Amino acid sequence: MKYIGLILIFLCSIYSGQTFKRRIIKRIESFERIITMIDLIQMQINYLSSDIDELINTLLKESEFKGSSFISGLKRNLCSGLPLDESWQKAAEESFDYLSSEEKSVIISFGNHIGKSDIEGQRKNCAIHKEKINRLLENERKKYEKKGNLYSRLSIIIGIMIDLILL
Repeated sequence: MKYIGLILIFLCSIYSGQTFKRRIIKRIESFERIITMIDLIQMQINYLSSDIDELINTLLKESEFKGSSFISGLKRNLCSGLPLDESWQKAAEESFDYLSSEEKSVIISFGNHIGKSDIEGQRKNCAIHKEKINRLLENERKKYEKKGNLYSRLSIIIGIMIDLILL
């Protein structure tokens, strides 16, 4: 029975390390999806001069965003009568709870400027916010390179140390 407990402690330790590692991966994937979303919006603005409803519907149809809680939340908020900027902010705050307030503010800022200027202004908005999110993405990738394997290895070492102390 004692050995089963030691094994469970060791496994819990490994699981906690993997959880920290997965958080970084989730953040990286989110930033990559946001960049893809900005690219798609920019393409719609450049070539089709789409309005907001068309942009949102196009995002919903894209396979990469089908399960996106952000896009579906945005659509739900718009259908309930909220203006675009409030809908965008509410969807971002609900969907990206694992991001810092600074990171959310970049996403919210992008949404606050969509549809508020001419085509050239919207292109610049896309370019500026894409660059900001690219910087956040690069920071997360560097963090993953430095800490990703550290979390895994450290959790194994801590699990072994706890088991040795209890043994």
